[in-house]
Formats: sequence, structure tokens, C-alpha cells
Amino acid sequence: MRNYDVEAKSNEGREYQYNYDKIVREIFLAKVDPFIEKRKDARSLEIGSFDGSMSELILKYVDFLSIVEPSEEMALRVRNRLGKRVEVFVSTIEEFASSGRFDNIFLVHTLEHLDDPVRGLISISNLLTSDGKIFVMVPNANAVSRQIATAMGMLKNPREVMDSEARQGHLRTYDQHSLKTDLEAANLKIIHSGGVVLKALANFQFDIALSDGLISREYMAAADSVGNFYPDLCGSIFSICKL
Repeated sequence: MRNYDVEAKSNEGREYQYNYDKIVREIFLAKVDPFIEKRKDARSLEIGSFDGSMSELILKYVDFLSIVEPSEEMALRVRNRLGKRVEVFVSTIEEFASSGRFDNIFLVHTLEHLDDPVRGLISISNLLTSDGKIFVMVPNANAVSRQIATAMGMLKNPREVMDSEARQGHLRTYDQHSLKTDLEAANLKIIHSGGVVLKALANFQFDIALSDGLISREYMAAADSVGNFYPDLCGSIFSICKL
């Protein structure tokens, strides 16, 4: 049986979350902003919150957020962090039951953790309103950084799941084709796709470069702008889906 509390921790090979990740999430939300339903009675759901840092960013776009988080430890941290602006359910998405449906569902760096991604996506689609949207972002196997790591012999191939990733619950590494395949297998219609930040460095290298002033947020924004032309080389890829 999986221990989600243990999976949500850093290990000797990898932090669970880098400053780079937070900037990527900010850029992602800005990209998908025109698709987010913001009317007052719209309902929004985040699947997999970690410590609530992504939840906090989503709350800049919506007034209230429901959250499904399988780690009891992380769920408590999110409740303490965000208070009455969220409701947090300790559950896997496959076991989660809701009396209502949602207009916005955010699945950000979570699909690669699901035991059965197609089954999980079907469960998610059953929670969506008829005109609602699912916002999916995953790490990209074909990111320049992973291709460089493969050329250096650190990975057997860009899609390999590293041991440090596996200890954090990663079960697969998506590319554009495999993401599209799973979304379509769950009978979801993709209405928009893209990449987020052209990425030639590892996450920890980005953090060092940001901390030392070698690169800036302006650099990150420019790398994302270039990545619009080369989504398959970006650090993350995303799709917006509807029923």
C-alpha cells in the first residue's frame, strides 16, 4: 500500500518542490487564465495539493477551492495555511465522492502519480460540469534537460523514472504523445495544449542560478515565450480538456 505522507517528502536525490516549480506554476496559470471560469458561483477543484503553494496561486483566480489530497500530513498543512478559503478531503481521486460538479479542475504535476491514469481521468471527468474544463500539466520527458541527462548517461532514456522521482510517487514520465493518448482514452476532448518554459537545466540548477542572480524571472518569462514555439522541449507540457 502506498504511503502518501512519505511520498510527499524530499529525499537525498531530489527536493519535492523547487523555487523553479513555483515560478512554472505561476506562468502556467497565467497561460490558462482565459479558460478559467470565474463567475461567482463557479466551483473549482484541485487534485493533489502538496503543501498548498499551488492552491494559494489558484486562489488568485477563484474565490474558493475544494482540494483532494491523499496525504493526511499535507492536507493538514493546507488547511492550516489557507483556512476558510479551502475545503480539503483526504482521499485519492478514485475514491473521492462529491455531491456536486466542478467548473474548473486542476491536475498539476499529479497525473504522473496516479496508479491508473486513465481510470483517474475518468473519475475526474465524472466530477466535471457539462461545460467545465480540466487543466492538466505534467513534467515533460522530452525537456532539453532530460535529453541532456540522457546524453550524459544519467538516464537510460528521457522517459525513465529516476529512483528519486519514484520515491516521491512518480510512476511515469509523459511526453506530448503519451499525455494525449491517456486524455483521449478517458474520452476527454483537448481544446488547447502547450509547453511551459524551455528548460535546459535541472530544477536544482535553476534554483542555484536564480539564487545567485545568474538568471531572473524575466529570463524565465523569456524562456517560456520561446517555449511557445517549441513546446516539446519545455520542462512541462499541459492540456486543457472538456467533455
